[in-house]
Amino acid sequence: MQKTKLSKERFEANAKNLKYQISIGLGICAILIVASGLIVVNSLNTYQLHDLQSLALFGEYISGSVGTILTLVSAILIYVAFAAQRLDSIQRQIEIDLSLNQIATQQFENLFISLLNFHHDGVKTSSADFEGSTKNGRSFFEAIYKLLCDEYAEVANVRSSSEEAAITAYEVINKKYRQQLGHYFRNLYNIVKFIDQSFIEDKQTYANLLRAQLSTYESLLLFYNCLHPKGRSKFYDLLAKYHLLESLPVDQLISNEHVRLYPWEAYGNRKITRTNS
Repeated sequence: MQKTKLSKERFEANAKNLKYQISIGLGICAILIVASGLIVVNSLNTYQLHDLQSLALFGEYISGSVGTILTLVSAILIYVAFAAQRLDSIQRQIEIDLSLNQIATQQFENLFISLLNFHHDGVKTSSADFEGSTKNGRSFFEAIYKLLCDEYAEVANVRSSSEEAAITAYEVINKKYRQQLGHYFRNLYNIVKFIDQSFIEDKQTYANLLRAQLSTYESLLLFYNCLHPKGRSKFYDLLAKYHLLESLPVDQLISNEHVRLYPWEAYGNRKITRTNS
């Protein structure tokens, strides 16, 4: 898209330059034609056209002065015609590029919507048994997060830092529910990657639309997923780049200290206070 944008700007700059040249050329031609008329009128007052000899002298003078000017006018008009043809070609190219861009944008949006629908289907089909109770859909993610909090409480005392405890706790939960969580986060990552690698200019708008689909517990699990080595290697930077934590309920993190584990940009325009727990 950046290349297309630069091409469009270059075409528009060339079109503007050609319009300027055409205007200048036509202006010069108008001045020269008026000047030629004034020369002819003035010559009629100067020469006494009462015989063939005076007519011959008048003709030679007009041919030498006005003829030269008209030749110059002809040359300028030829250039103006060439510039106008070039301008028309550029304008047609701009219209073609605009049309192709609109088609490509529509194709992107159609695929993006399909990916969102696939994401929703993945959320709905997420399911697991928790102590004899089956949790489906968004309730599944809530149950997973509660298990994560419990696991963190068990390992926090044996880990040197709060971050290590969070990563260890997530690793334990991820092993138990690898199929559901792996499928969910791979799909989510691929949607963000699709946005990032697209030609779309306003990528943040589509990232915002994706973020709006996430429930509270999906966002919280995404937070800890991207701290895990696998998530950090691919998803962490994209999460920060597109402010995917802007709607995160930070007061529901396992520890307030964990807020500092992401750069400020991950939280978008929110004002986050980083405190130690």
